[in-house]
Amino acid sequence: KNKTMSRIIGWYNNSAKSALANGTQTADIDWMNKNRIKFDGFDYNTFYDNSSLLGNTKFPAYILAAYLKKIKCGIPFSADSEVNQAIEYNKKQTDSRCRVSHLVSEAEDYGDGNVTPAEFKALLENNYIKAKGAQLPFGVYNGWTKQWGVVVKNSDFLLLHSYRTSAQMEKKNDLYNYCVSRLTPIAAEAKKLQKIYPVSIIYSAEPAFGQDYFKTHAWADAQSSFMDSWNRLATTDMKAWLSISGAYYFATKYGKISKP
Repeated sequence: KNKTMSRIIGWYNNSAKSALANGTQTADIDWMNKNRIKFDGFDYNTFYDNSSLLGNTKFPAYILAAYLKKIKCGIPFSADSEVNQAIEYNKKQTDSRCRVSHLVSEAEDYGDGNVTPAEFKALLENNYIKAKGAQLPFGVYNGWTKQWGVVVKNSDFLLLHSYRTSAQMEKKNDLYNYCVSRLTPIAAEAKKLQKIYPVSIIYSAEPAFGQDYFKTHAWADAQSSFMDSWNRLATTDMKAWLSISGAYYFATKYGKISKP
């Protein structure tokens, strides 16, 4: 049985690569710890630049240092080879605290995406099986796929983006309204499979999105706003089959500008 993560809470980290190169790992981890999302347990942060990180001899010590601050580190992927690399990396770690804690698909099969719909389906089906065998919780980052059934069936959790401008984020119900057209079919697919499905909403601290909002709001405020709307507006099926139990933030490099 695959390990599950019931509350997917944390940061996308896109500052680890430069931190390892510059010897500033401690400062990077300290910022993540100071700006953690979950205070009563582990944050589950997902680290970009995965191929270079997994091969970096300093990475296991970095993961361990983060673990000791109650931050577990996962890896994003968009190819079979990257999943294989993460599994092999974990096998080599004699100290379990140095292992990556989860995988997140970054494949996008819509717009100018990096995979076709057929490739997306194959990527999730093949690697979900591999991740189960390796006892690695397996998530999907996505926005607008037309294949929600494939996603819900072949993953343990979803990171669903609600990237809105700072002005939009101030408006009542905006974050929820931006997601509802996707949450509806996701809930329908979960109901078909009789699978209560965890979804974490991702908020962005990028300059074009919520950077200014987060300068004057707590990190948790976006999620509080979303949940206020969810509690009032979500359908019976959405509440029955989706577990909106986490929040995710993109990404550390931008977050450090909002809150140095």
